[in-house]
Amino acid sequence: MEKKGDSGTSLWTNFTETTGFHGLNKMTFDKKYPGRVVRSAVWAAVWLVCATVLIYIIVTQLMNYYSYPSLSTTYFRFDQQLPFPVVTVCTKNPMDVSTLMLYFDQGFVGHSEIPVLEYTDFYFYETAYMCGCACRRFNANGTFLTSQHGISSGLFLETTSTELQIAIHDPQEDPNMLRDGRTVRNGTETFIEIHRREYKSLPSPYIAYGNQICIDDADYSFVDCKRNCYNEMLMKECSCTMNPSPTGNETYCVDDYQANTCAAELYGDISYSSTICVCPPECLVIKYDQVLSSVANINDYQRHNLRIRIYLKDLSTTVTEQVPKYDGVTSLLANLGGQMGLFLGASILTITELVEFIIFIVWTSIHRRAKRKNAVQNIPKDI
Repeated sequence: MEKKGDSGTSLWTNFTETTGFHGLNKMTFDKKYPGRVVRSAVWAAVWLVCATVLIYIIVTQLMNYYSYPSLSTTYFRFDQQLPFPVVTVCTKNPMDVSTLMLYFDQGFVGHSEIPVLEYTDFYFYETAYMCGCACRRFNANGTFLTSQHGISSGLFLETTSTELQIAIHDPQEDPNMLRDGRTVRNGTETFIEIHRREYKSLPSPYIAYGNQICIDDADYSFVDCKRNCYNEMLMKECSCTMNPSPTGNETYCVDDYQANTCAAELYGDISYSSTICVCPPECLVIKYDQVLSSVANINDYQRHNLRIRIYLKDLSTTVTEQVPKYDGVTSLLANLGGQMGLFLGASILTITELVEFIIFIVWTSIHRRAKRKNAVQNIPKDI
């Protein structure tokens, strides 16, 4: 005979009286008292609604968690020393570049620190082919650091050139001098105050810059990726190269009219295409805010000179950083635990109780079926 304590009703009564779930102890469904049946039905409906909403929230939270959401935070960082930006200077007259005099933090900078750039050092077609510029680049390797700020510090340039194009950028960036360069003319003294900005994004599986995956690798360069892809297409489509270190007898595109024309058309196709030479961005991008002002040189000695002062506004950096919305699994569990407690008074222990109850119900059902089967098999046959 089946024990009373093993029945489904007794298991349910024991579970509702001992569990930490809210409201279950109200669901007695005692048919002897019709009012209790109505009360139990109302509580059952409320409990099921809460359970349904909770399941929806849990599924939504899990889907959100595995979509790797992120937040953006901006803060100021103050340093004792900052790397000075790269300064690229170009002029139409190659001889004007040789007249450049540079001082960094009041110290003289020799021409060995401002190497001449070849057109192959540029990725952008406009700079390499259309500018027709002679260029030098200060701090190309990003080795110059400064602990000073203000107008009397930084980089001071002076030349007799009639006009200069100047771009201030990070070592990993290749400026388009026709688009990004600032034009400074003879007879003026120009002041460029700069402020450093850092944009830090999270690598895969997080989405950066709207809909892209960034590369968090110090050896990776977005510009080099673009340049390598462009050179491969140049060799394939135009039979020429822009590679600054050719491995064979390649023809430089600028040395051949047809190749030059082909390169210009190819670069235009790449520039306006979202599928050709697609390179992922870097996770760390550094930019410089620039405030430019100029005054005329009234001194007779300086009247025919061009002077530029580039200096840091201060030693702070504005950092815009992408951070995970969830601080690991513990943050997700804390959020889910709060929702479970709000709707059902549930916790890990009450979930364990529920699992145990289900196991008991299944085990009891299997055990009862097995006993019935044995009872049928043991019925004596009539002789």
